[in-house]
Amino acid sequence: MTTHEFAVGWEMTYTSGSSNKFYRIAVVDKFTIFNWGAIGARGQIQVIATPGAKDALSEAIAKTGKKKHYDLAIEPLGFDAPEPAALAHADPNHANAAAYAVMTAFQDMANSAALPVSTGSVIATDIRAKVTLLLDSAGTIASAAAAAPTATKGRRIRKPVLPPVGPTARPNGEVYYPRTIGGHEDLALLRAARAAGEHVLFLGPPGTGKTAAIEAAYLDFETVSGTADTTADDLLGTWVQDPDTGFFQWSPGPLPRSLIRGVPFYLDEVSLVDSRVIALVYPLTDGRGELRIPTHPAHPPIPVPPGWILVASANLDVPGAQISPALMDRIHHHIETPSDFKMAETDFGVPHAVVIAAENLENRRRKGDITWSPQLRALKQFKKNADAYGTAYAVANLVSTAPPEDRKIVQDAMKSVHAKAEPLTMAGRHGR
Repeated sequence: MTTHEFAVGWEMTYTSGSSNKFYRIAVVDKFTIFNWGAIGARGQIQVIATPGAKDALSEAIAKTGKKKHYDLAIEPLGFDAPEPAALAHADPNHANAAAYAVMTAFQDMANSAALPVSTGSVIATDIRAKVTLLLDSAGTIASAAAAAPTATKGRRIRKPVLPPVGPTARPNGEVYYPRTIGGHEDLALLRAARAAGEHVLFLGPPGTGKTAAIEAAYLDFETVSGTADTTADDLLGTWVQDPDTGFFQWSPGPLPRSLIRGVPFYLDEVSLVDSRVIALVYPLTDGRGELRIPTHPAHPPIPVPPGWILVASANLDVPGAQISPALMDRIHHHIETPSDFKMAETDFGVPHAVVIAAENLENRRRKGDITWSPQLRALKQFKKNADAYGTAYAVANLVSTAPPEDRKIVQDAMKSVHAKAEPLTMAGRHGR
């Protein structure tokens, strides 16, 4: 009987003059494995047993940090390590044999994933971040392995975690820092869903990073911002009169354009759109697989090409918001998107007191006490305003952003940041 354990590994290389060598690292539960030598050779191997999984990861990161002149050849990826118990064998020969088997499994996974090579200089902090994204929310290899289901014949099977994409520039130039969805990096999961033709639904209030994630994952897509007034023409297109000839020409809308171009179609605020309009996408998400345009009957059906998926977002807290069961059944991935308040502080520099106030307001919103609370977009704007115009201005602007019915509660919460926390108001000509 062969047992398996979830593992994480990566590879670095150094090439200079006649020197061509590799350095591979794998972490399996509480064991750290180092494998090094000339590129193309089996190389030497070392197994280090640590007190626990976190210690094993720290050992691996520490060694990575010392490889100053190496390039990262294979980014961190998850794989099944065979016979993990053998790594603790008293006989070093047995332990080393098990370690070589782990490294072989790592290389097999890297080859099957067709990962790019020579991805840049090794940065230990980036390695740690990417490894963390490969693990579950507890952040340890041991807990990730324990969560793996047990199959028949006693073999533990865990599907390899998707190789992470890493921080990615959005079309506006801002860098998107990935988050985690079910143990996978969000960008990796969204790209895998597109490759598999699987549709995605994001659920959450505005400003939580839904559109930012979509822009970073797909870079190019067609979109419609849905409202109660969205019509079929807004999706499909319409006839437009040529001012020179007077003839009408068909102008395709974003939905057929997405099919023609083979890019995702993003329907923002889908829960606000009339269900009769939403029904236009049903043939694209079931066995029919084609789009017909009722207002242009002569137009041939447009088939669903590879690379096309429906991506939708919704805020179900808005009065009147609803999503038809027919659409819900056609969606493969249903993803809730709360704001990452910790990221607001650590990555964007939002003051701790502001983050705490935002978290408290978010808890009240979830309880139904208020309808609005500052999300990630509002917190990033707060930081920008505070840097440019001062904290008092930033607080006042954030209070003014709240709906009138929630403003007093938001104002009271923001007094922990600035005593006045008055709404932003234009004073008289002489400042009175």
